[in-house]
Amino acid sequence: MTSTFVKTLLPLTAFGCVQGNAATPKKQQKPNIIYIMCDDMGYGDLGCYGQQYILTPNIDRMAKEGMRFTQAYAGAPVSAPSRACFMTGQHSGHTEVRGNKEYWAPSKPIYYGKNRDFSVVGQHPYDPEHVILPEIMKDNGYRTGMFGKWAGGYEGSKSTPDKRGVDEFYGYICQFQAHLYYPNFLNEYSRERGDSAVKRVVMQNNIDYPMFGEQYAQRKDYSAVEASEQGKTVLWYLHLYASPCRIDTTQRLPRGFL
Repeated sequence: MTSTFVKTLLPLTAFGCVQGNAATPKKQQKPNIIYIMCDDMGYGDLGCYGQQYILTPNIDRMAKEGMRFTQAYAGAPVSAPSRACFMTGQHSGHTEVRGNKEYWAPSKPIYYGKNRDFSVVGQHPYDPEHVILPEIMKDNGYRTGMFGKWAGGYEGSKSTPDKRGVDEFYGYICQFQAHLYYPNFLNEYSRERGDSAVKRVVMQNNIDYPMFGEQYAQRKDYSAVEASEQGKTVLWYLHLYASPCRIDTTQRLPRGFL
């Protein structure tokens, strides 16, 4: 399965697999891998599967150069257990995460500006005894990064990105934050920077405005960040959330991003 996984994702990488020629054989380098996972995206949302109104030129090109599946199924009908199947390689009946269960700590609220928030957020953790994909990649010499929705554990649990083989993380510990688009905070972790655990990053341009109502639209910090890495073998896992409302992609993402 690993071989198929790597070959399928090669068109997604910024750096390909470099091989020496027959005259000067060199040790084959491991390919960089980028895996993009989108919540709530049906196969009909992509141009390579017949979509005529949403432009996805880069994904269409990758499909043309790589492999396009015409009979594939998600591990579960909702996001967290479906991700757990991908992360563990297990059937949904065998994974620890079987629903979108969320964890909150309302007894000790935290205030960001005048906005009341929870002191602990997250979702049901992956079983620490189940090896997940970032840990496998780390064992094979990769540096790993994940950007987007984690939802495989709550803050302080045994299954946060820093404890599960992820070197760089920026995004949502809990799926609820992904639904806000302009949250009070996100979470981040950097092994290279020397972080000891996942921590919160306050969205300073958001907390002056309420989380609900008309003033919510004045929040400016959209939950996204640019990141780049050169010269190192990297696994990037990018999790995108499909919006149920209209988003002006010309303002949010580079043209032709997908």
